[in-house]
Amino acid sequence: MNLGIWLVPVLLGFAVLNFTHYHRRAFTATTGYQFFFSAAAAGAILLMVAHLTVLAADSLADASNFQAWLKFKAFWKYAVPFAHSGKLAAAALWGLFYVLAMNRRISDQDAAARWAEDTEGRAESLLRRSLEDRTLVEIAMKTGRSYVGLVLRGNSPNVNWSGDVGLLPVFSGYRDSDTRSLRLTNNYAKLQDLEEREVVVMRSEIASIRRFGLDAYRAVESGKAELSTAHPL
Repeated sequence: MNLGIWLVPVLLGFAVLNFTHYHRRAFTATTGYQFFFSAAAAGAILLMVAHLTVLAADSLADASNFQAWLKFKAFWKYAVPFAHSGKLAAAALWGLFYVLAMNRRISDQDAAARWAEDTEGRAESLLRRSLEDRTLVEIAMKTGRSYVGLVLRGNSPNVNWSGDVGLLPVFSGYRDSDTRSLRLTNNYAKLQDLEEREVVVMRSEIASIRRFGLDAYRAVESGKAELSTAHPL
């Protein structure tokens, strides 16, 4: 049983971290000794809380002559005659309570969004803010082509732009190969089938991502740049 008193808390810690929305992604991203240490640390905390719970219950029973608790302890020792089995059971109950409480407080979708925000790079952060604020971004391709539009969420609740980016284009054009100045040549804003013109670009083909400035947008709308609706994407 000496091995059990150490192994069971590790398994409890693994279960709690693996089934809690808030912790699961960070926990499963660890490897090797970090994986084991995280589970062991969580299990040790649960065991400590269980130990303090039992001590508090014993003190309360001695002070108030709470016979029900004493009878329950006697029955438990008779039914489960293993050392520290009561503390391990209490640790399991605390772990279950923690998982249920945390998962009720933070949904899996919210936890996925928090994890993405904590681990994403600057480009992903800009895309996420544009998605949430519904602001325009310019995606400049390595070919010189540029798209200006709204970032699309996609089908997965765990938004991830590591492979590709979905964009609903409003304008498109190109950046001059020498000056890198932006020229918008196509305006899709007034097209009726705008939603059917989703563009999916591969991250490996993107040269830069930036917000499309309001001043530049107003300049386009006021006619300072000529846009055509005749050219395909």
